[in-house]
Amino acid sequence: MDPIARRLRVALAFSLAVAGCASSGNNLVPRSKNSVVSTSTTLPSPVGPDATFSSPEGVSFGTRVAIDRAMVFASTRAQPTATKGAVYASTYSDSWSAPREIVSSWDFYFGRDIDVNNHNVIASAADTRSGLFGDRTGDILIGTSPQSAIVDTSPRLGLYARSGDDLGAAVALSDSYMAVSAPAVGRWTTPAPVVFIKSLTDASSGVTSVGPGAVSTNETFGTALDIDDSTLVVGASGALTGDGAVFIFSRSGATWNLAQRLDGTNDEAFGSDVTLVGSRMVVGAPGAAQGAVYVCERTSATWACPTRIAIPTPPQRANAPSAQPSTCRFRATRSSLAHRGASA
Repeated sequence: MDPIARRLRVALAFSLAVAGCASSGNNLVPRSKNSVVSTSTTLPSPVGPDATFSSPEGVSFGTRVAIDRAMVFASTRAQPTATKGAVYASTYSDSWSAPREIVSSWDFYFGRDIDVNNHNVIASAADTRSGLFGDRTGDILIGTSPQSAIVDTSPRLGLYARSGDDLGAAVALSDSYMAVSAPAVGRWTTPAPVVFIKSLTDASSGVTSVGPGAVSTNETFGTALDIDDSTLVVGASGALTGDGAVFIFSRSGATWNLAQRLDGTNDEAFGSDVTLVGSRMVVGAPGAAQGAVYVCERTSATWACPTRIAIPTPPQRANAPSAQPSTCRFRATRSSLAHRGASA
């Protein structure tokens, strides 16, 4: 038999065999291009930003989220030259309402961090050093809900920073105070990271700031923040050559003083995130083996972290199923090979 004709015959036989396998209903599951099983299940319409955004794939709704009483807040992060950033609020009354814009800005990556307290909203933008946007500092907006009024901006609050200081890396609100970090101050000279603190109730008060002292934090002092009216906690996951630390400041009148520092160990990036509720604080340490969470307690004026929470067994990725499961098998036998040899 002619070699070309033989190849065509073999290809045709293989095609017919595969078609027969498929027609037998043998587990050929339709899949999308990302290997997720396609289904016909109808999902409820998600709560999302309104239709004024022309590029919904780029608005990143849900970049940051917060909850306050019967309101849920979520931010979209501004994309340069494409979409503005905004913080939306959804209220609950029998069901969650469509989100309504509270504050917004076209500033670079506005909405990268938010916090909410007593219906006040604070949101930050990033600073940038680029040929397109030039050297720009970060920005802060504080708004209120449900009035949707912008209360103050960075200059009016007295928060002045230079490009490269990373003003607004993290923000936090309490009933009476706001805190805004600038972890990269002195990046090009002598590192001097700060967290700015401003009273929300005393308009005549100025801005105060706190720092890590002589501790090197590798531009991580203030990458995580939380505050109440008497205590400020500042995470610095890169401090102490990667062990991490949490700096705890206490207020006395209008002055905030360093009260204590909690240190991590073994490159655990202690302080990557912090949450403060009364006399209890939760600290993230994702660099510790599979990661860990510490529950810290305040007794009198002293903090300690007696509880370490870790997952007992690291999650393992299950073997992915075959994209085209089938019981059809093709195997060359000696007889078939002999037949092919004889046909040649």
